Amino acid sequence: MEILKEATVKIKTEHGEIERPAMVSDLCPGLAICHCTFARFNVTHVKSGTKIGATFKLFGDALLLFSKLATIAKDNDISWDVDQSKILKTMKKIYDSPVPFDSTVIYMGKERKQTCKEFFQGMQFSDLHSFMDDEADREDEALHLLEKCKSKPELAE
Repeated sequence: MEILKEATVKIKTEHGEIERPAMVSDLCPGLAICHCTFARFNVTHVKSGTKIGATFKLFGDALLLFSKLATIAKDNDISWDVDQSKILKTMKKIYDSPVPFDSTVIYMGKERKQTCKEFFQGMQFSDLHSFMDDEADREDEALHLLEKCKSKPELAE
């Protein structure tokens, strides 16, 4: 199975809907990584055409967010391939669940696993770390997470 495939996705802009090149995966139905403008990428909810989280300067950052959302969906038996009105309800159902990848937070002086709610809140921040590390490392981590999704049982339709 090919992990990522080329596609075209309609996205919403202040000037209306436009078609943009994107990458999609059967491992994360309902989401796409869109090349929204020159050297800018975001994760887009396909059915609504709206972006989820920040806009990134590097494809690797968008791919990492995409793969983390795929892993969250797989681990919590949810789908992003639903109408926009159901996305918030879906996210709220799993707010208190720990994220299924390495990510911790410091809360009241103690380190603990990050929750999905904390992860979703942090998605709004753009590529703050892009200049600090190697994009190839983020792409490797993202592809590793997507490979893990392949080994998990499929969601019930």
